[in-house]
Amino acid sequence: MKKLKNAGKHYKVNKSFLLMIMVLLCACSKTRNYDDIAHQFAQYDFDSVMPRLCYADSQIAILYDHHGIVVYNLKERKITGYASFEEIDPAPVLQGDDPTFVQVSRDGKFVYVFSEGYPADGKYVHTLDEWREEKYLYDVSKDVFKQVDSYDEQFEQSVSEPEIYEGDIDKTSRAYSMGQIFKYEENGYCYMALKHSENEEKINYSNLRLVVNGNGVLEEYAIYK
Repeated sequence: MKKLKNAGKHYKVNKSFLLMIMVLLCACSKTRNYDDIAHQFAQYDFDSVMPRLCYADSQIAILYDHHGIVVYNLKERKITGYASFEEIDPAPVLQGDDPTFVQVSRDGKFVYVFSEGYPADGKYVHTLDEWREEKYLYDVSKDVFKQVDSYDEQFEQSVSEPEIYEGDIDKTSRAYSMGQIFKYEENGYCYMALKHSENEEKINYSNLRLVVNGNGVLEEYAIYK
């Protein structure tokens, strides 16, 4: 009887161990590889909307353009999250009379994509019941993008871009600034840039760089390659 009791305990331990392995395997299976997205984007030519930096910290940078939202992991030096705007119908317009807005929670955990207005159907007059409001939410940690009915309280504190940096800039970067320079952590800064190319006729997404100066160390990240 004593041996049977010990055998039962041993079985329970093995069962718990197997359950833990199954959970780990499920978690790993949900991890997506976005190397193909990085390579695909590297072939794209620029259009009227350039990729915009909307969040950056010591771990990740979040950008967006009319294709969608990209999460770039600075430690791993690769794209670890992507939300395609193809899921939005009609496709979002990021500039113009009724643009789609993109804002990020201050902790970088959620991206809010929203628009409001009358449908672009060519009509000059619309009724109040034709007014539309569409809200989408991208959960960065879960890598899930979906339409929602409303936003939580974090939305009220969300921002469309990082805080502007007003300090001195290290001029040794081989890439030149595109747009504004943002505050990075406490004393650093970051910005999107184009890397100099010998063939100026072939400048595209592959020339984009995220330039980061953190703790006095200047680094360039090739997001699309």
